Amino acid sequence: EERMSGTFTAAIHNALVLWSDGRLFRLIDVGEADRVKYRATGQIDYSGPILQISEDQLLLEALKIELQLDVQAPAILPPLPASKDFVAGGGFPMLKMLLNDQEYIDLQAKQKRFRKRYQHLRSLKLAQVFIEVRATGLQNYLIQNDFEALDPARPFIPFGDEPVNGNAFYFTHPEIAGKRLEELRIDWNWLNAPESFVDYYKNYDRVEADNFNLPAAQYAIKNNRDFKVRIGLFDQRKILLESVSANPYPLFNGNDAQEVNGFVIGGIPDLIKEQEETYDYQRLDLVGIAEEEEVLAWPRYIRMELDGADFQHTRYTLVLTAQSYNKEPEPGQEASDTRSLPLNEPYVPVLKSMQVGYTARLHLYLDQAQTEAKILHLHPFGYAELAAVSSEESLPFLLPQYIEEGALYLGLAEVQPPDTVQVLFQMAEGSANPDLSKAPIAWAFMQNNRWLPFGDADIVFDHTNGLLRSGIIKFRIPEGISAENTVLPAGKVWLRATVLKDSDSVSDVINIRAQAVEAVFINADNAKNHLFKPLGAGAISTTVNSIPELAEVEQPFPSSGGKAAESDIAFYTRISERLRHKHRAISAWDYERLTLERFPDIFKAKCLPNNPYDPEMEPGLVRMVVIPDIIGRFPFNPYQPKVPAEKLVEIREYLEAYMPPFAHLKVLNPRYLQVNVRVAVGFRTGYNEGFYKAQLEEDLRHFLAPWAYQEGEDIVLGGKIYANVIVNFIEERPYIDYVGRIDLFQSSDGKNFLDSNVFGKNENLVKTDEPDVVLVSALHHEVEV
Repeated sequence: EERMSGTFTAAIHNALVLWSDGRLFRLIDVGEADRVKYRATGQIDYSGPILQISEDQLLLEALKIELQLDVQAPAILPPLPASKDFVAGGGFPMLKMLLNDQEYIDLQAKQKRFRKRYQHLRSLKLAQVFIEVRATGLQNYLIQNDFEALDPARPFIPFGDEPVNGNAFYFTHPEIAGKRLEELRIDWNWLNAPESFVDYYKNYDRVEADNFNLPAAQYAIKNNRDFKVRIGLFDQRKILLESVSANPYPLFNGNDAQEVNGFVIGGIPDLIKEQEETYDYQRLDLVGIAEEEEVLAWPRYIRMELDGADFQHTRYTLVLTAQSYNKEPEPGQEASDTRSLPLNEPYVPVLKSMQVGYTARLHLYLDQAQTEAKILHLHPFGYAELAAVSSEESLPFLLPQYIEEGALYLGLAEVQPPDTVQVLFQMAEGSANPDLSKAPIAWAFMQNNRWLPFGDADIVFDHTNGLLRSGIIKFRIPEGISAENTVLPAGKVWLRATVLKDSDSVSDVINIRAQAVEAVFINADNAKNHLFKPLGAGAISTTVNSIPELAEVEQPFPSSGGKAAESDIAFYTRISERLRHKHRAISAWDYERLTLERFPDIFKAKCLPNNPYDPEMEPGLVRMVVIPDIIGRFPFNPYQPKVPAEKLVEIREYLEAYMPPFAHLKVLNPRYLQVNVRVAVGFRTGYNEGFYKAQLEEDLRHFLAPWAYQEGEDIVLGGKIYANVIVNFIEERPYIDYVGRIDLFQSSDGKNFLDSNVFGKNENLVKTDEPDVVLVSALHHEVEV
C-alpha cells in the first residue's frame, strides 16, 4: 500500500499508473479514501492511453465484494431449470447478492428488530461492474502429448519417452477454454529430477572431449534453465501469443531442479491485440464440447513445445561409444581416466503434478450492450435483466426501485384485452388509521416487466372508495398488457395498486374475488323482519333462471346495506327529536341528535363546552367529538376507536347546512389517555403463575376498556379512576390471593408513561379534566409476584 493524496474514481480501477519516479503499478483496490492497493507490474510493452489524474479525481466510488472459495467447495455451475434461481436463456453460473438486514434486540421494546439497508443504498446508480476471478489448483484438466492421451491423476510423461525439440504437450480445461483469460499460471513439480542438470550431464562433455578437467564453460548444459518450452494458445485453430512463444519459458528451477518451477503469462488480451488488433478474443460457449476427451478437439487449448537444450537421448549412445574408444591415460594420470566416468541415463521429464491457475477479468459498462454476462435485478417474486442504456444520465439503479410504501399485486389468468373484469375487495371496514388522510390509490398494469398506469377509462367504476370499504372495482384490460414477464410469475396478467405513503390509511383486506357482481334485494312482500339482520354467507347458490354460461354461483360473504322498516318506537323518537331541533343546529343537543340520526355508524356525539382560557377558542366556534360504533367492524385500534378523517369532513359538511351563518364547526376524534397498572399480587395455591400473570393483564385491559370486548358498553368522555377501584376488581379474581402494592401511570402517546401521583396531588388515581379525553387501558400492564 502507498499513501496518496485525494481519492480514486471507478474509471481508473485496474488501470496502469506510471508513478513520478518511473515505477509502474496496476491499481487493484482502494481502502480508505487516500489509501490504494496496487500490484507492481515491472517493465512492459504498452501502447495504450496514459491517464492523467488530478488530485480531486482520486475516489473509487464503488462497492467491493470479495469471495474466497475453499478447494473443497462444490463446483459453481449454472442453476438447473428446476431451481428457483434459474434464469431463462442464461446458462451462466450466477452470483446472487442480497441485502443483509442486521438483526438486533430493542431493549426498550423487548423484541427483535432489523436494521434495513435498502434505504441507504436505494439511490445509488450502477455505472460499471468489474469482475475478477483468480483460481488456483484446477482439477480434472485434459492432457495429451504428441503420442497419447495422459492421466493427470498420476505422474505422467508430458513430452514422450525420448523427448526432442519440437515434441509438444497439450492441455485444456473448461475454465481455460471457456473464459477470456487475463493471466495464466502453471507450476511444475518434476519427479526424480536432479538438483543440477549441469552436474548430471557434465560427464557427457568430459567423455566427448576426453578431458576429465574440461572447463564448465565448455559444457553443453550450462544451467537448469536451458530446458525450455514455447507456449502457444490455440483459439479456434488459430495460434495466439506469438510474442510469448518467441520467448521460451524454462522448465526447471534455476537453483534446484527438484524444486517447483512455474511461469505466469499476464496481460493475455493485450498480447493478442498486439499480434492481431482486430481479433475477437472472448468467452466461448462450450455446449456440446465439455464431454470431448481429446484436447485437440476443443476450440481453445494450450500447447507447450520443447525448445532449447534437449535431454541428450540421441547423444547418450554416441557418448557411450566414444567412451569405449577413449585413449588410456598416461602413467600416474589414472584418476583422470574418462573411460571410467559414470554416464547418467538421459533424464526423461516426468511430471509428478502440474498446478494450473488463471485470472479472468470482465469489465461491464451499463451504457453498452452485454454479451458475456447478464446483470439482473432480483425482485420479491422474480427478476429483470438490466438492458443497456443510451446515456450516462439514464444509468440504472444499483437496486430495484420500490419508492411506494405499500403495494398490492393481482394476477389474472385467462383474460386478454379488451376484456373487463369485476373484482370484489372484501375489506375490514374501520381498520384504516383514522388519524391519516386517505392515501390515493394508483393502479398500474405490467407490460414487458414495466409498470404502466391505468387510463381513466380503464377503471370503469370503483365502489370501494379507494379500498376503504368493501365493494367491486371493474377493470378494462388495457391494450399492451403482457402475460410473459419475469418480474412476476409468467402466465398471468398483473395489476398493481400502490400508495406512496400513509398505507395505514387504507383498510385491511379480508379477501379478493374475481368475477364479482352485486345482487340487490327486491322486496316482494317479504316478511318485515327480513332486513333485521344480514343475509348469511352461502345463502345464495344459484340464479332464479338458469344461465348456461355460469359454472357456479357463490356468495362468499354476508350481505351489507339495507335497512328495515322503522319501528313505532324509532318513529316516535325521531319525530320527537325533529320537533325539538326543527332540522336546525343551534344548541349542542341539536348538533348531537342530527349527527346520530344521519350517521348510524356513529356511536356517540358530544359537543364540548367552551373554555375561555383555551387560546384556540373564538366566537362562534362549535367543537363536537364523535366516537364510531365498532360493533361488527374491525377497528384500527379497538382500545382507541376513531372516526376516519373523511367521515369527519362528511359530518361537518352535513351539519353546516343547518348551522347559523356566524357559527363554524370542528368535528373531532376524542383524545385517549392510557392507564398503565403496576401491581404486586399473590396467586392462590394451585394456580400457574406464568399463565395467570398474562390472564390478569388481559382482565385489566377488559376492565379499563370494556367496549373493546363486548357490545353495549359505553365509552365515557372525561372522568377519573381510583386505584382502590382497580384493587377491588383484582381481588375479585378467583385466582388472586391478595394484592400488595399498586401504582398507576398515564400516557397520552403510549410510549412515555408518568406516575399519576404527579398529577393527582399524591392521590392514587388517574383523572382528566378535559371533556374530550377518554381513559383507556394501556396495551401492557406490569404484574409482579
